[in-house]
Amino acid sequence: STPVNGLARDMGAYESSFTNYGPTNYYYVNDSFTNGDVYTRAIGVDAPGRGRNRYQPVRTLTNLFSQYDLDPGDFVFIDTGTNAYATRVPPSDADGTPSARILFTGPTNLGRVATFRGPSAGNGIGFSNANNVTVRAITVRGFSNGIRVTGASTNTRIEAIRAYTNFFSGVCLDGEGVDMNRVVRVSNLGRGQRNGVVIQDGERNIVSNSVLLFNTNGVRITASAGGSTTNN
Repeated sequence: STPVNGLARDMGAYESSFTNYGPTNYYYVNDSFTNGDVYTRAIGVDAPGRGRNRYQPVRTLTNLFSQYDLDPGDFVFIDTGTNAYATRVPPSDADGTPSARILFTGPTNLGRVATFRGPSAGNGIGFSNANNVTVRAITVRGFSNGIRVTGASTNTRIEAIRAYTNFFSGVCLDGEGVDMNRVVRVSNLGRGQRNGVVIQDGERNIVSNSVLLFNTNGVRITASAGGSTTNN
């Protein structure tokens, strides 16, 4: 196995889940420093026309979404450093297809971490109606929920995430309507939270191979049809 931000895993099986077919656009986000950067070659600046190449990254995901609409198969690379803001991902930017998922990824190199740090409120990264989206290799801390998925979200994957000191949960799977096949796996969702994972709605939610220590509840399920918690 290979470490991903300190999480050992079978990278062959892991990477196979990100096979995309068809056109892919690449977008780049960086903080105000270049120390330890993996994907980008400059500091992030929120300005028109930036974000489409590694030499001109934007500073925030919010600015990226204000300029571009993500299409199925697109990748968003979030580089090493700390992002002191919360992000709401618009539904139009979180709508992939089963064969062309939208991917948000931090660095997978050992010792390189993309962190979202919050003001003890809000969601670090919030998705609504997120279909066929993957979020991986990101740290979220200091929010109410580290990552929250709401609305009629299907086939959402949250993998290799670190979440700690978020007031309510590391990951919250909430929603209305058809919320199916949402997966949280190979993540470290512990320390100083009421819940590592909260499942409040949906069908076939899966939490597996994750560390859920030092929370009041490791996994709290209030409503879910089917699904499983295994090897945590």
